[in-house]
Amino acid sequence: MDKYKHRVSFRLEKRKDKEGKYATELPINADITFGGKRIWYYTGYKIAPSKWDEKAQRVKRNNFNSDNISSTDINLRLGKIEAAVDTAFGQLELLDEAVTPATVREELKRVLNEEKGTRLTIHQTYQLLIDEREKEIKESLSTAQWTVSTLKKHKTMLRHLTDFRCGLYFEDVNDDLLAKFELFLVGKGLANGYVSKSMRDIQTFLNWATRKGYNKSTAYKTYQPRFRDETKSDSTVNLFALTEEELLAIMTFPTHRSAIDRARDVFLFSCFTGLRFSDVMNLRWSNIKGDIIDITAKKTSHRQRFALATEALRIIAKYPKSPDETDPCVFPQISNQKYNAHLKEVGKLAGMTGDWITEKQSGREKTREVRPKYELLTSHVARRTLILFL
Repeated sequence: MDKYKHRVSFRLEKRKDKEGKYATELPINADITFGGKRIWYYTGYKIAPSKWDEKAQRVKRNNFNSDNISSTDINLRLGKIEAAVDTAFGQLELLDEAVTPATVREELKRVLNEEKGTRLTIHQTYQLLIDEREKEIKESLSTAQWTVSTLKKHKTMLRHLTDFRCGLYFEDVNDDLLAKFELFLVGKGLANGYVSKSMRDIQTFLNWATRKGYNKSTAYKTYQPRFRDETKSDSTVNLFALTEEELLAIMTFPTHRSAIDRARDVFLFSCFTGLRFSDVMNLRWSNIKGDIIDITAKKTSHRQRFALATEALRIIAKYPKSPDETDPCVFPQISNQKYNAHLKEVGKLAGMTGDWITEKQSGREKTREVRPKYELLTSHVARRTLILFL
């Protein structure tokens, strides 16, 4: 039957690196075409272009790749794949099965004894990484490779991948698939900035999988995201900082609620030091000697050492170290989510009734929204405020 007609050919995957140069060795892929569709199957081997016979679609005789695999062994593998394709289509015809990229790939894996059960999918491997990092955090947060927020980010990324397509294998990953995944995220209405970071998170995972030996294809390394956040080039939106009058209003408004007062103190301390919220929460009395603060940033691992401003010293004086504590944190602990919620009330009590403009870009579409300043008061505003007054 026509629907079972097919053709298989072999080619080198000619991908350039970021410098526009071809790698020394290129992956050998099997291109399988049928019914106007095409799938590719990674053979598991790479070879230098000079050792590849494009007409014969085989490695030239008496050659070896960098792993010291001979042309004979590689060509035997190609022949095995070619025969397995014929067998797979013959089996699908015998069973009168639908011919789709998914059914062809699964039947080919079965024939080659590379079925789903014999190796891990991308989703299963990603879960291994997440489980490994989560275990590190539970056992010793101070030495873990990821923060809790990074772990949460990758868990969200895995959910996006699951929503996009289940049952993916590493040989499925190419420019076309990554472009479709990026469009899928944009189609969810997610902002370009978030999508761009998400594509970097995927690359982080793929780099780990490659180092661990789960992934043998490096096609993902040359992918360039299609969409960028153009709102960052507009200084009138999304870059919120306090004026001198607004900073003074936050410093002086009266309150008898300890939770609001603590949130204000943390925010003002960030304004006068430029420290991120995570670093303020991790700040210990051992990091402070007199009026000098010496701390290593959690996000960047960069050491920061500078003199504290008078206002910053006034704030931490409200939270003295207890005699029975060895090395406590300076500020009472609060989650970033709860802190940002308290900041909305801080802004409202300080009379921040003006407006800020937010702009979101998803794909090519930009949307603007005017919102009261207090609704947009977050931990990021503190660092931008310091920069404004430098």
